[in-house]
Amino acid sequence: MVQTGSSLIDAGWSEADVATAMRDAATTLQTQAVADGDADGVLAAVMGPCLALLDAEVPPLQQPNLPQCAAILRLSYEEVHGAEGLTDRAKDLLTLATVLEARTRREATEQGRTQADADAVLAMEADSVAKVAALLGGVQRYDIGTCFELAKPEEKTHY
Repeated sequence: MVQTGSSLIDAGWSEADVATAMRDAATTLQTQAVADGDADGVLAAVMGPCLALLDAEVPPLQQPNLPQCAAILRLSYEEVHGAEGLTDRAKDLLTLATVLEARTRREATEQGRTQADADAVLAMEADSVAKVAALLGGVQRYDIGTCFELAKPEEKTHY
């Protein structure tokens, strides 16, 4: 959408004309969805080519592993805590980071490694994530939803 709008402006269209054209295209799709009674089908028909173009331009999100998620959420906690103090949001991030760190340590011991091995992995991933965070796009390169999934309470462990 952004590239199309930019190309049209480069071709001499005004920003107002581009906005109107995009609004008209959206209205057409909405009208078609109502007429067909199949909004999902209309959306799917236009999204395929759009997502292919998007994937060609923007790399897909990286799927972080457990220790990477621990590092991402620890870094997020540190940023929020630094900016806001120990707010509820900071506490939530700290809790999630701590859960993921504990799960990383437990996973290491289940695989026959030591706590020190797990701590070394956590430190290495913290360093790696900090380097990614310093780049353009930062930790937004990771699929953060994966981290929240990994931090969910385990079956029957929350009572």
